[in-house]
Amino acid sequence: MTSLVYKSVGLPLDVMWSDIDFMDRNRVFTYDPVAYPPAEMAAFVDRLHEADMRWVPILDPGVVALPGFGPYERGLGDGSALPLNGSVFISDRTGKPYLGTVWSGPSHWVDWLHPRASEYWLAEIASWRADGAPAFDGLWIDMNEPSNFCTGDVCVLSPGFSWDAEATPHATAIWSCDGLTCSDPPTHDPLYDPPYAINNKGHKHLADRTVPPTAVHWGGVSHYNAHSLFSIGEAKATYEALLNITGKRPFVLSRATFPGQGRFSAHWSGDNAATWEGLRQSVAQIVNSNFWGLPLIGADICGFTGDSNEELCARWMSAGAFYPFARNHADKNTVRQEPYQWPSTLAASKRALSLRYQLTPYLYTCFFAVHAAGGTVARAPLAAFPGDARALAVSPSQWLLGDWLMVAPVMVAGASAVDVYFPQGTWFSAWEDARASGSAAGSAVSGPVPMLVPAPIEDVPVFVRAGGILPMAIGASLPTTAAAAAAPLSLLVALPPWGTVAGGGAAHGLPPAAPLHTLLYMQAASAAGGGIPKSDDGSAWWALAPQTYGGASGGGGSGGGASASLAPAPAVSAIGVGYFDDGDSMVVGGEGSTEVWWAANMTGSDGSGWLQAHAHGQPRTSVITWAPKVEQVTLMGVPPPQGRRLWRAELRVGKSMVTLEGTDAKYAPRAGAALGELTIDLRAVFFPGEPQAGVPPGELYLTWSLK
Repeated sequence: MTSLVYKSVGLPLDVMWSDIDFMDRNRVFTYDPVAYPPAEMAAFVDRLHEADMRWVPILDPGVVALPGFGPYERGLGDGSALPLNGSVFISDRTGKPYLGTVWSGPSHWVDWLHPRASEYWLAEIASWRADGAPAFDGLWIDMNEPSNFCTGDVCVLSPGFSWDAEATPHATAIWSCDGLTCSDPPTHDPLYDPPYAINNKGHKHLADRTVPPTAVHWGGVSHYNAHSLFSIGEAKATYEALLNITGKRPFVLSRATFPGQGRFSAHWSGDNAATWEGLRQSVAQIVNSNFWGLPLIGADICGFTGDSNEELCARWMSAGAFYPFARNHADKNTVRQEPYQWPSTLAASKRALSLRYQLTPYLYTCFFAVHAAGGTVARAPLAAFPGDARALAVSPSQWLLGDWLMVAPVMVAGASAVDVYFPQGTWFSAWEDARASGSAAGSAVSGPVPMLVPAPIEDVPVFVRAGGILPMAIGASLPTTAAAAAAPLSLLVALPPWGTVAGGGAAHGLPPAAPLHTLLYMQAASAAGGGIPKSDDGSAWWALAPQTYGGASGGGGSGGGASASLAPAPAVSAIGVGYFDDGDSMVVGGEGSTEVWWAANMTGSDGSGWLQAHAHGQPRTSVITWAPKVEQVTLMGVPPPQGRRLWRAELRVGKSMVTLEGTDAKYAPRAGAALGELTIDLRAVFFPGEPQAGVPPGELYLTWSLK
């Protein structure tokens, strides 16, 4: 079993996908009784669920027009189980259900404008997933442009066509327009052949290999006017069906899309090529789709058509691990391209996916922020730095994930380094081993500046922008996102150089360089009236952190002892947001979810500073019911201590203080020793009323200073 192979080589795996091969002669809502008997499939899916994995099968929109086939008969509307006042399928110009061909043979397409289409679709999916059947966790909707193997205004069964050849289970399916005779309109029709020509595969007419523009939807709407709405109609109906059936947050993956469809489905870019150009094109597809309201987007990693190879697949796995939606998927007739097929591909995949899974809390929060306030998860550098002309030139080759991460993979054959453009700000390598090495790949970089960054075959350059606080899952080899969601947290605090925000910050005390997306989200998500949440005295919620208990001094003084007098709302050096829920709730941000905001500041030239959290349950009046513990805080960008002085951290636990020093507050030089990292280990801390070690993320009140 593939999942066991992944586990044996140390690769994470979340989902097993099933293409149309599991169906009986490629007919929707069926299982091949020979190769995929439903009872055995159900047991297989149960084993996946026991391992915290999921199963997502494919579902095409074409319903085979086979007399006696349940979904076909019910779609025609026989007046009993589902009285539809006529067929639920799209009609041709003669008023009969439009007939075309897909993998299952002569078929009809559901008319998503029909008032009962969603009801029909729900009934069929519910019957397909009834008790005892495989309990799929989401649906992968394909061929929904809609794709059609025939071209013509009206198609009919050819004389002599018989379903007898397809009567035996597990028989070979029809893969062409054989069996249908299609004709063009009897007279010139401007819908079928408009007075202008678009570049449709060489200026072919609009009916080429799809439902023709002369077909008719409910209410007399021509397919010419409804064609682009087909995919969003199917996505919406599928989303609502899954919501009704499972009672959980739906997952739908769609090939075709329409702006705004991201509300209902994820998207993958379709049948791409296993070429270096295919890898490069995927970046533009991902950032563009984010602008169109499709944040959960990816491309088939290592390519779908044609044979991939070891170097290409290694580089593509490294890049694809940081797509918003990451899936390796290929045509079954190509060479096997699972990441364990080649040694360097396996090494690259393990490294990239390890970081991807550690970043699960950060990425989950990015998606929540887009859900709550709009914006993008993946964006081109130009979108984040619109005034930087050089950011335009690199936008097809590197991208940002959220506000704080930048990915710059190798996308050229034979390369061992990549030209990276670092926009304004300070940038750290996201790889701890690279930072520890003191090499050029791990050095802190002050932008704007271009730089050639080494990138051996098993590596991918990923950078953290100073000013951010990233929640990360602790674990070198997390097998699933469920494991990542349950893992304790490490906060990666990327501090800009001391003095960057000295003298106060922007509005609400935020860093002047705080990314627009974070600002907009924090303002949109705040309690009544907008703006950043306030402390009891009406000041910014982090304002009292250094004053309430000892620690770092204000201004530019050294750490230790009592705080100096601070302004009511001191500037902060770094900010971050973490959103946590069970992953299944029907209402994102609903009861039981938790949101945590963090702020940190380097208050002294010696690197001393403070970190404070503000947490609240959702909705905002409810109590906090769930969030993982914070076991570690890593402060990047801390200058090395002078002499032999040691670091000391102080954590407020209830009404008392806990001092952490020695191995619990350990400094290590990084980035060529010019800067370093202070790692504060919280595993020895037991918070009042909590049975396990670590600190609830909303109870983090921490200072650090030199002894």
